[in-house]
Amino acid sequence: MVGSYIQEAYANFGWYCVIFMFVFGICFKKIDIYLNNSYSHISHVLISYFLVSLLWTIRNTMISLPRELVWYLLTTYLLYRIIDNEERKKVIKHEKTS
Repeated sequence: MVGSYIQEAYANFGWYCVIFMFVFGICFKKIDIYLNNSYSHISHVLISYFLVSLLWTIRNTMISLPRELVWYLLTTYLLYRIIDNEERKKVIKHEKTS
């Protein structure tokens, strides 16, 4: 399984895969910390959907990259931000009334 990730990184990025894997690891760790501190099920689902789209974008050819970014990653990110802002408003409103 691990060999598969290393092979994919090398196939997509050549010798720069070491840098890519390092940055990828840091990003995944930050996402992991965020999810462990978050109690919102909606954010868990949207981040999971975002990660699947991100991995497929990396796997696909570079020609389709702009379409993938606009339709999958950007749309998912905007949806996440809208829902997250609404949840924060509810929490702030609930704290003020308590």
